[in-house]
Amino acid sequence: MNLHTRTSEQKIEDLRAAGSYSSSLFADLLYLILVNQALNQLPFLYDRYQHVLNTRANRVLVQVESAIPLSADALANIESRLGAVLNKAVTLRNDVDPDLVAGLQFRFPEGKVYDFTYRRALSDFKYYLMERN
Repeated sequence: MNLHTRTSEQKIEDLRAAGSYSSSLFADLLYLILVNQALNQLPFLYDRYQHVLNTRANRVLVQVESAIPLSADALANIESRLGAVLNKAVTLRNDVDPDLVAGLQFRFPEGKVYDFTYRRALSDFKYYLMERN
């Protein structure tokens, strides 16, 4: 069965039939997404749901950007130190950005960014020099 060739009505019937196998709340959510043609919102909904689950479990997912991939030992060390500071279980997702040159940039779910990159240090130094002249 190819989901792309099924009509919306057929998909809705599939959801209704699946309702007996899953939570009715979940089936209602899927129904609303399908009826409102909001499939493009699923990544956002997933991220928000994951954030709620993490908050309830006292854990946080932190994105760490680096110029090169971090080793498993480095990631474990950072997770441990951040966890001790935040008093939460920390899970890191390492994204590579070669433009960073050196250093690390941390992005937290609340939108906070902590930038410890060489690029940021150079930018701060440039600002300092411009202010002195």
